Amino acid sequence: MSRRKPEAFDFIVNRRGGTVMRNGEDKIREEVVSRFGDKAGSFTFVTGDEVKEAVRAWVKENAGSNRCLVVGGGDGTVMSAVEEVMGREDVMLGILPLGTQNFVARQLGFSADFKKAAAQYQDGHSSTMDVGEVNGLHFLVGMTLDDNSLNYFRAREKLRDDEKMSALRKAFTAAAGVLGRNSNRFTIYSDKHKKGKKIEGRIIAITNNSVEPVPVHPLPYNIKSYRDALMQVVGRRKRAGKLSLYVFKGGFLGTPAMLPDVLRGTWDKNPSIEKDTSAEFVVDAPEKSEKNDVVEKSIVLDGEIKKVQYPLKVRILRRAVRMFKPK
Repeated sequence: MSRRKPEAFDFIVNRRGGTVMRNGEDKIREEVVSRFGDKAGSFTFVTGDEVKEAVRAWVKENAGSNRCLVVGGGDGTVMSAVEEVMGREDVMLGILPLGTQNFVARQLGFSADFKKAAAQYQDGHSSTMDVGEVNGLHFLVGMTLDDNSLNYFRAREKLRDDEKMSALRKAFTAAAGVLGRNSNRFTIYSDKHKKGKKIEGRIIAITNNSVEPVPVHPLPYNIKSYRDALMQVVGRRKRAGKLSLYVFKGGFLGTPAMLPDVLRGTWDKNPSIEKDTSAEFVVDAPEKSEKNDVVEKSIVLDGEIKKVQYPLKVRILRRAVRMFKPK
């Protein structure tokens, strides 16, 4: 596959993205174009439900050309675009973080500041990435199954528009439930556990191993680097083509004790984390009864809350999407 730098970048932007609504469409266009210079191509603003159609139209006209399609918006916008270009090696997709959380963009190494993220396109490369799939839904980074993570992201949704609270205070306010809530129980099936294994923890996550976030800032920290460190949830791995399951017991003592490892970006090496690696997982909910073998619950998928029915069939799709990644 060619690793040539794109000769031009076209933009499809969700006008309902949080950053777009705060700054205005004209300001977003002006700031982005000023950083891309003569490589800035077309600029199209759409609503969220128009993203897929706009991406399909761009692919029909530009697939195979040395152009990169940069999608601006939040995590839902990114995944809408990814689903339209999966399996195509003739399309390179980029991200401009213009949503509220920008979870996927941060994990891929983009700055949370869209202006700095736009400048990162001056130096980067094309990377063919795996994509995770769970019951027909897709993810780039990963999923969390536990109620504590669900409560965390629900709290972030409620707090995100409170401009009086700092990013650090919001993070710890939202994370309070992880300390105090009960453990979650599931049965997991994998290559190693074909007959099933009972797992229990306060945080239970399955991640895409092809995502390798950039290292966090070294100590000492300031408020910005604390926030960045807390967002580096994936850890550092080089096992593409696999999924990793992480089970964290947590508790009032265990969670604070692991904080130094979180801030160093080495939390996945902490001995309190139970791990499993496989190309496929099946997760069963323990609440099922003989009368009802279907359980519907919410999970967090790349920072987005989604309804799913158990059992969950999670697998990795190898080299499914071609992405632009910053250096």
